[in-house]
Amino acid sequence: MLVITGASGVGKSSVSAAVAATLEQSVHLRVDDFMFSVVGGWIDPWLPEAAQQNDAIGRAVVAAAMQFIAAGYTAVVDGTIFPDAIDELAPACREQHVVLHYAVLHCPFAVARERAANRDGASRQPDSAATLHARLEDLAAYERPAIDASAPPDDVAMAVTTAFTSGALKV
Repeated sequence: MLVITGASGVGKSSVSAAVAATLEQSVHLRVDDFMFSVVGGWIDPWLPEAAQQNDAIGRAVVAAAMQFIAAGYTAVVDGTIFPDAIDELAPACREQHVVLHYAVLHCPFAVARERAANRDGASRQPDSAATLHARLEDLAAYERPAIDASAPPDDVAMAVTTAFTSGALKV
């Protein structure tokens, strides 16, 4: 399982799709697709009261990834996934004999904000974008998997693929 994360606008989805396309048997699972599956009772995910919803979405993504992995696929998961979630996911992966890899895409906030605005208009929660970007800047133990996402997505995907296949992103 390869988890690709970062703040809005760093290129998670573009990079993840490109990485998955380079692998022989792979799936690209977007956390956003699972999030927007919630129709009734939706709570904006940045709100504290969304914790249960966010946990359920995360568990659904992992369950789907594990089913694909059991069938021989490499699961490339993209979404805003913080290190504390990786700390919870790593033991579960080890228990299932699944190798977990984690890449964090970084670029300057101004670049990410411009990309997000060009992609889908105004951010759904502009103040949370800066907070999210800052939260993914100080990774401590997870600084090793940080990859500069300032370049075009295909170049970033090549860097992620190289790091992944070499084992450099292994948790």
